[in-house]
Amino acid sequence: MTTGICDCDFIIYDDFMYVSRYATKTKGFPHFVTECVPIDMEEAEMAPMYFQKAFQDAEGLWATNKAVVNTMKEMSHFKKVPHQLGHIAVEFGGGGGFAHIVENSERFPPYFMREILGGLADIDPRKWRKPRLDEEAEVIFRAEQMEKSLKEFQATSPSF
Repeated sequence: MTTGICDCDFIIYDDFMYVSRYATKTKGFPHFVTECVPIDMEEAEMAPMYFQKAFQDAEGLWATNKAVVNTMKEMSHFKKVPHQLGHIAVEFGGGGGFAHIVENSERFPPYFMREILGGLADIDPRKWRKPRLDEEAEVIFRAEQMEKSLKEFQATSPSF
């Protein structure tokens, strides 16, 4: 899928975690973090294989739940995975994807999805494991650049 801005595709992933002021994974409020990541077209072709293999190997042979929940036909993991269960999910630009139910959230790495994407794009682990925070001036500059690049879309979409 070409986005119009670049010759790339995108991956949307959902990460289920517990948010608490005490910063423990097992206590707190369940919360989803959803991120959209642009990837090159050749990486997009390999992405389903990478994620399926990583989900299969995530928690070993003795897991109670199915290792990989295929959501390619449903176009969303919300129809196949109960929302009460802690899980991670990925959806590809063309629609559909995979989900994995997290059995032991204490032992599950919080950077699991970024690790898969880092391996797919051959990115140094220092960049995805502990990314540095951007300076405020840099964030403002990028926001202004994005606003300029989206001016052409504002004419066609009044709500944008």
